[in-house]
Amino acid sequence: MRIHLACLIMLFSLWLGTVELFAQGRPVHPGEQQRNAARANQGNSGRSGNSSANRSSNQSYNRNSNVNRNNNVNRNTNINNNRNTNVNNNRNTNVNVNNNRNTNVNVNNNTNVNVNINASRNYGNMPRRGGYVTGPPRGARRMAYGGVNYHYYNGVYYRPQGGRYVVVPPPPGIRITVLPPSYQRIMVGGAPYFYYYGTYYQAVPGGGYVVVAPPVGALVPSLPMGYTTTMRGGVNYYVLDGTYYQPVPQPGGQVYFQIVRF
Repeated sequence: MRIHLACLIMLFSLWLGTVELFAQGRPVHPGEQQRNAARANQGNSGRSGNSSANRSSNQSYNRNSNVNRNNNVNRNTNINNNRNTNVNNNRNTNVNVNNNRNTNVNVNNNTNVNVNINASRNYGNMPRRGGYVTGPPRGARRMAYGGVNYHYYNGVYYRPQGGRYVVVPPPPGIRITVLPPSYQRIMVGGAPYFYYYGTYYQAVPGGGYVVVAPPVGALVPSLPMGYTTTMRGGVNYYVLDGTYYQPVPQPGGQVYFQIVRF
């Protein structure tokens, strides 16, 4: 009776294991059924028939090796290089220049020159140009030029005429070795001249001085006696040896005389 009960328990355990394996979706191998029965028999040996040992060695090796590798790399690189550069170079420059120049210039060119000016103030003791003398001063040097015998003394030239001598301007080209005393150096057009008693000289290369024609623009402080005056265009001019001089007031109240050409 006990043997039959043990066999029934063993068969029931085998059946129960098979059911569990089918429930797990695994087929039962016959060898595995025998091993399961042996384990059940060992567990029930030495025990009474009422001891029931249900060992379920169900080992479920459900290995779900599903590796979900989602390598979706969403690289959304939006570069907005929209450069909105607004440069406003609107320069509104209002320049108001008032060129209304009301210039009232009253020019009074009425030059009142006293005709009694002493133009010969530097030559008061000198002979008058064009005047006659009985003879040249003692010590005068004789100079022949152009077929005429001149006598020269301290810047004054004498020419014989009718048994007498007349004071005359020297002809251009005649030469002297030494300038007369109290001569004045003037510049005309950037060139140097030497002036004395109505006569103009220039230096000669190699030495000496030569008489030259009166240069236009020359400004001199005094004229020898013998000049005349004439009125032209409201201006009183001084005339010496055919050369016109215009009076030019200077600082300090003095009056100089400048050669002009008509």
